[in-house]
Amino acid sequence: MRNRMVIVKLMGGLGNQMFQYAAARRLAWRNKCHLKLDLSFLEGKQYGNTKRYFGLDRLNIVAQKASKFEVALCADRNGGIFETVALKTIKLLNLGPSLEVYTERDFSFDPVVLELSGNWYLQGYWQTEKYFFDIRGLLLDEFKMKSPLSDIGTVLSEQIINTNSVSVHIRRGDYVNDSKTNEIHGICEISYYAKACFIMERTIKNPHYFVFSDDPEWAFDNLKFNYPVSFVNHNIDAPQEDFSLMKRCKHHIIANSSFSWWGAWLSTNKDKIVIAPKQWFRDRTVNTADLIPDTWQRI
Repeated sequence: MRNRMVIVKLMGGLGNQMFQYAAARRLAWRNKCHLKLDLSFLEGKQYGNTKRYFGLDRLNIVAQKASKFEVALCADRNGGIFETVALKTIKLLNLGPSLEVYTERDFSFDPVVLELSGNWYLQGYWQTEKYFFDIRGLLLDEFKMKSPLSDIGTVLSEQIINTNSVSVHIRRGDYVNDSKTNEIHGICEISYYAKACFIMERTIKNPHYFVFSDDPEWAFDNLKFNYPVSFVNHNIDAPQEDFSLMKRCKHHIIANSSFSWWGAWLSTNKDKIVIAPKQWFRDRTVNTADLIPDTWQRI
């Protein structure tokens, strides 16, 4: 237990978990220490939140699940009886150092995180590349799927590689069906996608759109395109395959979603065009200036 470590609390869907992992991975890399994942929230009841599950295990991550004992090393953490007893035992017997808790202050970039040293427990969403851009090479490898693409996915991958492919992500699901989530996030309107396609078609030649959505039927019925389009509708129960195909596209029209943010960010096309919504949350006062990389276009 005397080994130095960084523990990060995982919350939300796959895209959120990737942000949390990436920020903690960079901190652990800087401090040359172990990275552990606190899954207590994902394995708990998640009251008042859309139920999410641990998804990073399908990727080539280099981290282990933190034990209850290790999580109990976090100072000032209000845990259950086990954590309380464990923390007191650790301090009494000097079994190991407590981890300091660093909680995200707000949505904007906090440069202090880059300079932390010692044992830390990170709690937040950390949604900006500024926390991990300098380990992009590591993340490109670690955010690859462990399993191969399905047969359908393999065919689509060939089409994506051999066309001027543009991923289009339509995020609906709980953004529409859950009133609390809708109140926070809202959705990207059809007008946003029409404008994004217009910009894309003025910029690149012969685009082929690949539409990814958690509501593919709605996307098929409501979106109109001037160029060839493929609706990727076979991955409802395998979002990691959607993600793997999305990042292979040459260009991207993303939703207000961390899932498609990562699909665009992990794309290795040096000439990629990425269009993102200017309004990420319903609350316009939330500062999202650090969320979108400078090379992307917001509309």
